[in-house]
Amino acid sequence: MQNTVWASERLVFRAIEPGDDAILYKFKTDPPTHLNVLANIPAPVSKKTAAALREYLSSQMLGVAITLRQKDDDDDDDDNKVTTIGFTVLRMDNKEHHHRCAAVGISLGKEYQGKGYGSEALRWLLEWGFLYANLHRIEITVYGWNSGARRLYEKLGFVQEGVRRKALWFNGQWWDDFSLGLLKEEWEEKYGSARPLITT
Repeated sequence: MQNTVWASERLVFRAIEPGDDAILYKFKTDPPTHLNVLANIPAPVSKKTAAALREYLSSQMLGVAITLRQKDDDDDDDDNKVTTIGFTVLRMDNKEHHHRCAAVGISLGKEYQGKGYGSEALRWLLEWGFLYANLHRIEITVYGWNSGARRLYEKLGFVQEGVRRKALWFNGQWWDDFSLGLLKEEWEEKYGSARPLITT
């Protein structure tokens, strides 16, 4: 299937729907998944929390569910069923659009990590942000204990811009909090010959 504005090689990106509340709740109640995204104090959450998260993600510049395209043996080439494996978001302060800078967040189910899906989803998101949304800069924050994510972001072209030393308390010790950024011209230099992931 050809890549489109809402798809990459193995993934399809769709709007977040009320039916996603169960998956969001699963993510929020799985400590490793949750704590790689939000460094707040772990505590039990209600299903209302998942609904509030869905509304928050849907209200951002771009909030999509990441789904894995799975070929069904009984279907033809155009009919595919998908399984939701995560969510990604680009968020921008409503009063700061003139800066053309957005922050990215991503969360994948633990069973889908380490398979290249995060890299593929972020490459798609970067292309959407720079080509379609005309962003000048995309930034991301990563916690010190999530070293795998930091390596991934740097491999994708993000540059470390700052560090809050020992700013986070996690699992009995202090950790740094890293800020990384990617400018459009840096993205063009790195991916200019490999584009587009997105086609129309």
